Amino acid sequence: MAETSPSHARGKFVVLGSLCNTAGFCLANWMNYALFNQNGPFQWRFPLAFQLIFPIIVIVILPLTIDSPRWLLLRGRFEEARAALARLRGMEHDLGDSSLNEDLRSIQKALHEEQVARAPILDTLPSRDSTQNFRRLMLSCGTQLMQQFSGVNALGYYLPTILIESIGVSSAYARLLAGANASLYLGAAFLCLALVDTVGRRKLLIYGSVATGSCYFVAAIALREAMLYPERKAVLGEVAVSMFFIYYFCYGTSFSKVPWVYNSEINSLGWRARGAAAATATNWISGFVIVQFTKTGVDNLGWGFYLLFAILCWSYLPIIFLFYPETSCRTLEDMNEIFKDRRTIFVFGDKTLTQRNRPQVFIEAEHRRVNETVRNV
Repeated sequence: MAETSPSHARGKFVVLGSLCNTAGFCLANWMNYALFNQNGPFQWRFPLAFQLIFPIIVIVILPLTIDSPRWLLLRGRFEEARAALARLRGMEHDLGDSSLNEDLRSIQKALHEEQVARAPILDTLPSRDSTQNFRRLMLSCGTQLMQQFSGVNALGYYLPTILIESIGVSSAYARLLAGANASLYLGAAFLCLALVDTVGRRKLLIYGSVATGSCYFVAAIALREAMLYPERKAVLGEVAVSMFFIYYFCYGTSFSKVPWVYNSEINSLGWRARGAAAATATNWISGFVIVQFTKTGVDNLGWGFYLLFAILCWSYLPIIFLFYPETSCRTLEDMNEIFKDRRTIFVFGDKTLTQRNRPQVFIEAEHRRVNETVRNV
């Protein structure tokens, strides 16, 4: 998705793909509520059978998709790459368009520079290669680690259980609240669709760190007070539930979507597939760890379990501020320019690396790539 999207709307398209996951999560929660009172095999057979609809849709649509022009250039298939880029831009009948061919030359030159700068793995691991591929891999995996350790799946998988055991609501009402919460989460994901390219990746992640941590902190304090003052448990339980809802809204507009956008952008073309694979693996491994200790944490730590996630979420703020460059409004070829000639891992003092708008130095680098490619033709 990232390789076939224009730079000014790349975030929206990647978020749109991730938004389908959120829609599925919302649907699953409401299905869970609808089937709660059902008895017999229908209660589990219908959800399993319902999932078969979506692979069928994918099988039908997949043959109609367009290969990435960058991947085609990487394989030396120039004319196919030009035709693919023209189809993506609606220029099938104008393959000689100057802007189309300039962009193609810029991509081609960036690929050539990347191939020339390719380094042995022993130089890549300590980031001694000019494009710093391993550092970029760690940045992309880091966003996924932060996403999972923000505690989303602690709530996502166990929210009805948490509401029953920590708040004291009934089983049916807990599932109703989980469905309503999932609907709010879906609405937040749609809002992220509008924000991701307008606000930028860094600001959304920083806002997400502060907001999600604050929600967990207030929920932890409310649950602690409920333990100390049982007569106020109902009111304080409502406060905690409200914080869980607000958490999902804040998460849905930040850490839910931005990590998927970020890891699709930050890696070089040669490392993009393995970078995306490593980031996705980090996401699932971290999610597995979270769901393994959630029930034990709720049972043994009580309100302290939510305070733990508050501290974790807040800890992401300095990490993002110090180490994560902005990637919005940049072409994928600009990503190499971010890491060229910048050996320091800190980005916060360099406006070129933190501003949302595309820096002039990257525009000039693109013109240089185009001109060099023209001269070499």
